[in-house]
Amino acid sequence: MNKIEVTKIGAFALLLLCSAIACTGEKGVPVEQPEKTATADSARTSETVELTDVQLQHADIVTGKAEKKASSAGISVNGLVVAPPENRYTVGFPMGGYLSSIQLVNGAAVRKGTVMATLEDMAFIQLQEDYLMAKSRLVAATADYERQKLLNSTQSASDKVFQQARTEYETQRVLVASHGEKLRLIGIDPAALNEGNITRKVELRSPINGVVSKVLANPGKYAAPEDVLFELVDPSKVYLALSVYEKDARLLQVGQRVLCYANTDGGKPYEATVELINGSVNENRAVEVWCAFNPSSTRLMPGTFMTANIQLDGQEGETLPEGAVVRWENQHYVFSVEGPRRFAMRPVELGATADGYIQILSGLPEKDIVLKNAYSLLMVLKNGDEG
Repeated sequence: MNKIEVTKIGAFALLLLCSAIACTGEKGVPVEQPEKTATADSARTSETVELTDVQLQHADIVTGKAEKKASSAGISVNGLVVAPPENRYTVGFPMGGYLSSIQLVNGAAVRKGTVMATLEDMAFIQLQEDYLMAKSRLVAATADYERQKLLNSTQSASDKVFQQARTEYETQRVLVASHGEKLRLIGIDPAALNEGNITRKVELRSPINGVVSKVLANPGKYAAPEDVLFELVDPSKVYLALSVYEKDARLLQVGQRVLCYANTDGGKPYEATVELINGSVNENRAVEVWCAFNPSSTRLMPGTFMTANIQLDGQEGETLPEGAVVRWENQHYVFSVEGPRRFAMRPVELGATADGYIQILSGLPEKDIVLKNAYSLLMVLKNGDEG
Protein backbone atom coordinates (compact mmCIF):
# COMPACT_ATOMS: atom_id res chain seq x y z
CA MET A 1 0.00 0.00 0.00
CA ASN A 2 1.47 3.24 -1.03
CA LYS A 3 1.65 6.44 0.98
CA ILE A 4 -1.23 8.17 -0.83
CA GLU A 5 -3.69 5.35 -0.05
CA VAL A 6 -2.75 5.44 3.65
CA THR A 7 -3.48 9.17 3.75
CA LYS A 8 -6.93 8.67 2.18
CA ILE A 9 -7.84 5.92 4.66
CA GLY A 10 -6.79 8.14 7.57
CA ALA A 11 -8.92 11.04 6.41
CA PHE A 12 -11.93 8.78 5.94
CA ALA A 13 -11.53 7.38 9.46
CA LEU A 14 -11.35 10.88 10.90
CA LEU A 15 -14.58 11.84 9.10
CA LEU A 16 -16.37 8.78 10.57
CA LEU A 17 -15.15 9.67 14.04
CA CYS A 18 -16.53 13.26 13.80
CA SER A 19 -19.86 11.96 12.53
CA ALA A 20 -20.12 9.57 15.45
CA ILE A 21 -19.44 12.34 17.96
CA ALA A 22 -22.09 14.55 16.36
CA CYS A 23 -24.65 11.77 16.42
CA THR A 24 -23.92 11.05 20.05
CA GLY A 25 -24.54 14.70 20.91
CA GLU A 26 -27.83 14.76 19.00
CA LYS A 27 -29.40 11.38 19.79
CA GLY A 28 -27.41 9.97 22.62
CA VAL A 29 -26.61 12.25 25.48
CA PRO A 30 -28.51 15.52 24.79
CA VAL A 31 -26.44 18.64 24.66
CA GLU A 32 -27.72 21.09 27.25
CA GLN A 33 -29.05 24.29 25.64
CA PRO A 34 -29.16 27.56 27.63
CA GLU A 35 -32.65 28.65 28.60
CA LYS A 36 -33.45 31.81 26.67
CA THR A 37 -35.63 33.43 29.30
CA ALA A 38 -33.87 32.32 32.45
CA THR A 39 -31.72 35.30 33.33
CA ALA A 40 -31.40 39.01 32.87
CA ASP A 41 -28.65 38.36 30.29
CA SER A 42 -31.12 36.66 27.98
CA ALA A 43 -33.56 39.56 28.45
CA ARG A 44 -31.66 41.47 25.80
CA THR A 45 -33.85 39.69 23.23
CA SER A 46 -36.84 38.37 25.23
CA GLU A 47 -37.46 41.29 27.65
CA THR A 48 -37.88 38.63 30.34
CA VAL A 49 -36.19 38.66 33.72
CA GLU A 50 -35.74 35.90 36.28
CA LEU A 51 -34.89 36.78 39.84
CA THR A 52 -32.96 34.78 42.35
CA ASP A 53 -34.64 33.85 45.63
CA VAL A 54 -32.70 36.56 47.39
CA GLN A 55 -33.65 39.18 44.78
CA LEU A 56 -37.32 38.15 44.95
CA GLN A 57 -37.28 38.43 48.73
CA HIS A 58 -35.85 41.96 48.70
CA ALA A 59 -37.96 43.21 45.76
CA ASP A 60 -41.19 43.14 47.82
CA ILE A 61 -43.19 42.30 44.69
CA VAL A 62 -46.96 41.85 44.82
CA THR A 63 -48.82 40.17 41.95
CA GLY A 64 -52.47 39.90 41.03
CA LYS A 65 -55.14 40.70 38.45
CA ALA A 66 -56.24 44.04 37.06
CA GLU A 67 -59.51 45.43 38.39
CA LYS A 68 -62.33 46.36 36.03
CA LYS A 69 -64.27 49.29 37.40
CA ALA A 70 -65.87 52.61 36.51
CA SER A 71 -63.28 55.22 37.26
CA SER A 72 -63.78 58.77 38.42
CA ALA A 73 -60.45 59.51 36.83
CA GLY A 74 -59.43 62.81 35.37
CA ILE A 75 -56.69 64.35 33.28
CA SER A 76 -54.50 66.68 35.31
CA VAL A 77 -53.31 69.62 33.19
CA ASN A 78 -52.23 73.25 33.42
CA GLY A 79 -53.57 76.28 31.61
CA LEU A 80 -54.10 80.02 31.46
CA VAL A 81 -57.11 82.27 31.71
CA VAL A 82 -57.51 83.95 28.32
CA ALA A 83 -59.87 86.46 26.74
CA PRO A 84 -61.36 85.60 23.34
CA PRO A 85 -60.28 87.79 20.41
CA GLU A 86 -63.51 89.79 20.48
CA ASN A 87 -62.78 90.80 24.08
CA ARG A 88 -59.24 92.07 23.41
CA TYR A 89 -58.78 95.62 22.14
CA THR A 90 -55.80 97.49 20.80
CA VAL A 91 -56.24 101.25 21.10
CA GLY A 92 -54.52 103.80 18.89
CA PHE A 93 -55.36 107.21 17.49
CA PRO A 94 -56.51 107.75 13.90
CA MET A 95 -54.45 110.94 13.44
CA GLY A 96 -50.82 111.62 14.28
CA GLY A 97 -50.22 113.68 17.39
CA TYR A 98 -47.98 114.28 20.38
CA LEU A 99 -48.98 112.70 23.69
CA SER A 100 -49.21 115.46 26.27
CA SER A 101 -50.42 113.22 29.12
CA ILE A 102 -51.11 109.58 30.01
CA GLN A 103 -53.82 108.89 32.57
CA LEU A 104 -53.46 105.11 33.11
CA VAL A 105 -51.07 102.36 34.16
CA ASN A 106 -51.05 98.59 33.59
CA GLY A 107 -53.86 96.85 35.44
CA ALA A 108 -56.04 99.95 35.78
CA ALA A 109 -59.78 99.43 35.41
CA VAL A 110 -61.53 101.66 32.89
CA ARG A 111 -65.10 102.45 32.02
CA LYS A 112 -66.27 103.17 28.52
CA GLY A 113 -65.49 106.83 27.85
CA THR A 114 -62.70 107.10 30.45
CA VAL A 115 -59.98 109.52 29.31
CA MET A 116 -56.86 107.45 28.71
CA ALA A 117 -54.53 110.06 27.20
CA THR A 118 -54.44 113.59 25.77
CA LEU A 119 -52.86 114.42 22.41
CA GLU A 120 -52.18 117.70 20.67
CA ASP A 121 -51.20 118.67 17.13
CA MET A 122 -51.62 121.41 14.54
CA ALA A 123 -53.59 118.98 12.39
CA PHE A 124 -56.41 118.98 14.93
CA ILE A 125 -56.75 122.75 14.59
CA GLN A 126 -56.73 122.48 10.80
CA LEU A 127 -59.47 119.87 10.79
CA GLN A 128 -61.71 122.04 12.97
CA GLU A 129 -61.04 125.02 10.73
CA ASP A 130 -61.89 123.02 7.61
CA TYR A 131 -65.17 121.93 9.15
CA LEU A 132 -66.23 125.44 10.19
CA MET A 133 -65.27 126.89 6.82
CA ALA A 134 -67.21 124.19 4.97
CA LYS A 135 -70.18 124.77 7.25
CA SER A 136 -70.07 128.51 6.53
CA ARG A 137 -69.83 127.95 2.79
CA LEU A 138 -72.74 125.52 2.99
CA VAL A 139 -74.96 128.27 4.43
CA ALA A 140 -74.13 130.52 1.50
CA ALA A 141 -74.42 127.71 -1.04
CA THR A 142 -77.80 126.68 0.37
CA ALA A 143 -79.17 130.23 0.05
CA ASP A 144 -77.86 130.58 -3.52
CA TYR A 145 -79.24 127.18 -4.49
CA GLU A 146 -82.71 128.04 -3.19
CA ARG A 147 -82.66 131.38 -4.99
CA GLN A 148 -81.53 129.89 -8.30
CA LYS A 149 -84.06 127.13 -7.97
CA LEU A 150 -86.85 129.69 -7.65
CA LEU A 151 -85.56 131.78 -10.57
CA ASN A 152 -85.18 128.73 -12.77
CA SER A 153 -88.73 127.69 -12.09
CA THR A 154 -89.94 131.07 -13.49
CA GLN A 155 -87.42 130.99 -16.35
CA SER A 156 -85.68 134.04 -14.90
CA ALA A 157 -82.32 132.20 -14.68
CA SER A 158 -80.67 129.78 -17.08
CA ASP A 159 -80.39 126.07 -16.42
CA LYS A 160 -76.59 126.39 -16.41
CA VAL A 161 -76.55 128.85 -13.54
CA PHE A 162 -79.00 126.69 -11.61
CA GLN A 163 -76.87 123.58 -12.14
CA GLN A 164 -73.77 125.41 -10.90
CA ALA A 165 -75.61 126.53 -7.76
CA ARG A 166 -76.84 122.99 -7.10
CA THR A 167 -73.35 121.51 -7.61
CA GLU A 168 -71.82 123.98 -5.15
CA TYR A 169 -74.56 123.25 -2.63
CA GLU A 170 -74.08 119.48 -2.85
CA THR A 171 -70.29 119.82 -2.69
CA GLN A 172 -70.46 121.81 0.53
CA ARG A 173 -72.89 119.34 2.04
CA VAL A 174 -70.44 116.51 1.36
CA LEU A 175 -67.54 118.49 2.84
CA VAL A 176 -69.46 119.33 6.00
CA ALA A 177 -70.50 115.69 6.48
CA SER A 178 -66.97 114.42 5.77
CA HIS A 179 -65.21 116.87 8.10
CA GLY A 180 -67.83 116.20 10.76
CA GLU A 181 -67.12 112.45 10.70
CA LYS A 182 -63.39 113.11 10.95
CA LEU A 183 -64.02 115.24 14.03
CA ARG A 184 -66.14 112.51 15.61
CA LEU A 185 -63.36 110.03 14.90
CA ILE A 186 -60.94 112.02 17.08
CA GLY A 187 -63.52 112.70 19.77
CA ILE A 188 -64.77 116.18 18.89
CA ASP A 189 -68.53 116.78 18.60
CA PRO A 190 -69.04 118.85 15.42
CA ALA A 191 -72.45 120.03 16.61
CA ALA A 192 -70.83 121.73 19.62
CA LEU A 193 -67.92 123.21 17.65
CA ASN A 194 -67.76 126.94 16.90
CA GLU A 195 -65.09 129.56 16.35
CA GLY A 196 -64.89 130.17 20.12
CA ASN A 197 -63.93 126.65 21.23
CA ILE A 198 -61.39 125.49 18.67
CA THR A 199 -58.74 123.45 20.53
CA ARG A 200 -55.33 122.01 19.81
CA LYS A 201 -55.88 119.11 22.26
CA VAL A 202 -58.04 116.03 21.94
CA GLU A 203 -58.77 113.24 24.41
CA LEU A 204 -58.35 109.55 23.74
CA ARG A 205 -61.14 107.66 25.52
CA SER A 206 -61.67 104.00 26.33
CA PRO A 207 -63.97 102.19 23.89
CA ILE A 208 -65.04 99.56 26.47
CA ASN A 209 -65.44 98.67 30.11
CA GLY A 210 -62.34 96.67 30.89
CA VAL A 211 -58.81 96.54 32.21
CA VAL A 212 -55.61 98.01 30.80
CA SER A 213 -53.31 95.09 30.03
CA LYS A 214 -50.52 97.14 28.42
CA VAL A 215 -49.50 100.79 28.20
CA LEU A 216 -47.30 101.26 25.15
CA ALA A 217 -46.84 105.03 25.18
CA ASN A 218 -45.46 107.86 27.29
CA PRO A 219 -45.89 111.67 27.40
CA GLY A 220 -43.95 113.51 24.72
CA LYS A 221 -44.05 110.61 22.28
CA TYR A 222 -45.33 111.24 18.77
CA ALA A 223 -48.11 108.76 18.08
CA ALA A 224 -48.52 107.86 14.41
CA PRO A 225 -51.91 106.57 13.20
CA GLU A 226 -50.58 103.00 13.00
CA ASP A 227 -49.14 102.98 16.54
CA VAL A 228 -50.77 100.93 19.33
CA LEU A 229 -50.93 103.02 22.50
CA PHE A 230 -52.91 100.74 24.84
CA GLU A 231 -54.13 97.18 25.02
CA LEU A 232 -57.40 96.55 26.84
CA VAL A 233 -59.18 93.38 27.94
CA ASP A 234 -62.86 92.99 28.66
CA PRO A 235 -62.92 90.40 31.50
CA SER A 236 -66.69 89.91 31.39
CA LYS A 237 -66.10 86.80 29.27
CA VAL A 238 -62.92 84.79 29.79
CA TYR A 239 -62.00 81.20 29.01
CA LEU A 240 -59.61 78.65 30.41
CA ALA A 241 -57.14 77.48 27.77
CA LEU A 242 -55.67 74.10 28.72
CA SER A 243 -52.79 72.20 27.16
CA VAL A 244 -53.48 68.44 26.99
CA TYR A 245 -50.77 66.01 25.85
CA GLU A 246 -51.62 64.10 22.69
CA LYS A 247 -51.67 60.73 24.51
CA ASP A 248 -54.69 61.97 26.51
CA ALA A 249 -56.39 63.84 23.66
CA ARG A 250 -58.49 60.80 22.66
CA LEU A 251 -60.17 60.94 26.08
CA LEU A 252 -61.50 64.46 25.53
CA GLN A 253 -65.11 65.30 24.73
CA VAL A 254 -67.01 68.56 24.45
CA GLY A 255 -69.13 69.03 27.56
CA GLN A 256 -66.78 67.38 30.05
CA ARG A 257 -66.67 68.94 33.51
CA VAL A 258 -63.48 70.67 34.59
CA LEU A 259 -62.38 71.61 38.12
CA CYS A 260 -59.69 74.27 38.18
CA TYR A 261 -57.73 76.22 40.76
CA ALA A 262 -55.80 79.49 40.76
CA ASN A 263 -52.84 80.03 43.05
CA THR A 264 -54.11 83.54 43.79
CA ASP A 265 -57.43 82.38 45.26
CA GLY A 266 -56.26 80.22 48.15
CA GLY A 267 -57.37 76.94 46.61
CA LYS A 268 -60.89 78.04 45.73
CA PRO A 269 -62.26 75.67 43.05
CA TYR A 270 -63.79 77.00 39.84
CA GLU A 271 -66.01 74.93 37.57
CA ALA A 272 -65.78 74.98 33.79
CA THR A 273 -66.98 72.96 30.80
CA VAL A 274 -65.00 71.83 27.78
CA GLU A 275 -66.32 73.95 24.92
CA LEU A 276 -63.76 73.61 22.13
CA ILE A 277 -61.07 71.02 21.33
CA ASN A 278 -58.42 72.00 18.82
CA GLY A 279 -58.20 69.34 16.14
CA SER A 280 -54.43 69.59 15.67
CA VAL A 281 -51.36 68.90 17.81
CA ASN A 282 -49.04 71.87 18.40
CA GLU A 283 -45.24 71.98 18.42
CA ASN A 284 -45.23 70.84 22.08
CA ARG A 285 -47.14 67.66 21.13
CA ALA A 286 -50.20 68.91 22.94
CA VAL A 287 -53.80 69.79 22.07
CA GLU A 288 -55.31 73.12 23.10
CA VAL A 289 -58.67 72.90 24.88
CA TRP A 290 -60.91 75.91 25.58
CA CYS A 291 -63.24 75.72 28.56
CA ALA A 292 -66.06 78.08 29.56
CA PHE A 293 -66.41 78.96 33.25
CA ASN A 294 -69.67 78.09 35.03
CA PRO A 295 -70.85 80.69 35.76
CA SER A 296 -68.78 83.18 33.80
CA SER A 297 -66.12 84.56 36.13
CA THR A 298 -65.12 88.21 36.19
CA ARG A 299 -62.70 87.71 39.11
CA LEU A 300 -60.10 85.88 37.05
CA MET A 301 -57.79 88.07 35.05
CA PRO A 302 -56.45 87.00 31.65
CA GLY A 303 -52.99 85.53 32.05
CA THR A 304 -53.79 83.86 35.40
CA PHE A 305 -52.13 80.43 35.71
CA MET A 306 -54.44 77.59 36.73
CA THR A 307 -54.21 73.89 37.45
CA ALA A 308 -57.15 71.83 36.27
CA ASN A 309 -58.59 68.34 36.26
CA ILE A 310 -60.76 67.27 33.32
CA GLN A 311 -63.29 64.82 34.72
CA LEU A 312 -63.76 61.45 32.98
CA ASP A 313 -66.63 60.11 35.12
CA GLY A 314 -68.25 56.85 34.17
CA GLN A 315 -65.53 55.44 31.92
CA GLU A 316 -65.13 51.76 32.83
CA GLY A 317 -61.93 49.86 32.13
CA GLU A 318 -59.15 47.68 33.45
CA THR A 319 -57.13 49.49 36.11
CA LEU A 320 -53.80 48.85 37.83
CA PRO A 321 -52.04 50.58 40.72
CA GLU A 322 -49.55 53.22 39.60
CA GLY A 323 -46.73 51.02 40.97
CA ALA A 324 -47.57 48.38 38.35
CA VAL A 325 -46.65 50.56 35.38
CA VAL A 326 -43.12 51.49 34.33
CA ARG A 327 -41.85 53.84 31.65
CA TRP A 328 -38.90 53.10 29.40
CA GLU A 329 -37.85 55.04 26.29
CA ASN A 330 -41.21 56.84 25.96
CA GLN A 331 -43.23 53.64 26.23
CA HIS A 332 -45.21 52.24 29.17
CA TYR A 333 -44.94 48.63 30.30
CA VAL A 334 -46.25 46.15 32.85
CA PHE A 335 -44.66 42.86 33.97
CA SER A 336 -46.63 39.66 33.57
CA VAL A 337 -45.93 36.63 35.74
CA GLU A 338 -44.34 33.87 33.62
CA GLY A 339 -43.13 31.58 36.39
CA PRO A 340 -42.36 31.48 40.13
CA ARG A 341 -39.47 33.92 39.67
CA ARG A 342 -39.78 34.89 36.01
CA PHE A 343 -41.48 38.00 34.64
CA ALA A 344 -41.97 39.43 31.13
CA MET A 345 -42.13 43.13 30.28
CA ARG A 346 -45.12 43.89 28.04
CA PRO A 347 -46.06 47.22 26.39
CA VAL A 348 -49.43 48.75 27.27
CA GLU A 349 -51.40 51.85 26.33
CA LEU A 350 -52.56 53.98 29.24
CA GLY A 351 -55.73 55.88 29.92
CA ALA A 352 -56.40 58.34 32.71
CA THR A 353 -54.96 58.29 36.23
CA ALA A 354 -56.86 58.95 39.45
CA ASP A 355 -56.59 58.02 43.13
CA GLY A 356 -53.39 56.04 42.57
CA TYR A 357 -54.81 53.87 39.76
CA ILE A 358 -54.21 53.93 36.01
CA GLN A 359 -56.60 52.75 33.31
CA ILE A 360 -55.08 50.33 30.79
CA LEU A 361 -56.57 50.79 27.33
CA SER A 362 -54.76 48.00 25.48
CA GLY A 363 -51.94 45.46 25.70
CA LEU A 364 -52.86 44.03 29.11
CA PRO A 365 -52.06 40.27 29.23
CA GLU A 366 -54.50 37.81 30.80
CA LYS A 367 -51.86 36.51 33.20
CA ASP A 368 -51.19 37.80 36.68
CA ILE A 369 -49.50 41.21 36.75
CA VAL A 370 -46.87 42.64 39.06
CA LEU A 371 -48.93 45.18 41.00
CA LYS A 372 -46.23 46.62 43.23
CA ASN A 373 -42.56 47.57 42.75
CA ALA A 374 -42.49 46.87 39.02
CA TYR A 375 -39.61 49.34 38.77
CA SER A 376 -37.35 46.95 40.69
CA LEU A 377 -37.81 44.43 37.85
CA LEU A 378 -37.08 47.12 35.28
CA MET A 379 -33.83 47.99 37.05
CA VAL A 380 -32.72 44.34 37.17
CA LEU A 381 -33.63 43.84 33.53
CA LYS A 382 -31.97 46.97 32.15
CA ASN A 383 -28.91 46.80 34.39
CA GLY A 384 -28.46 43.25 33.17
CA ASP A 385 -28.71 44.53 29.58
CA GLU A 386 -25.99 47.06 30.24
CA GLY A 387 -23.75 44.42 31.74
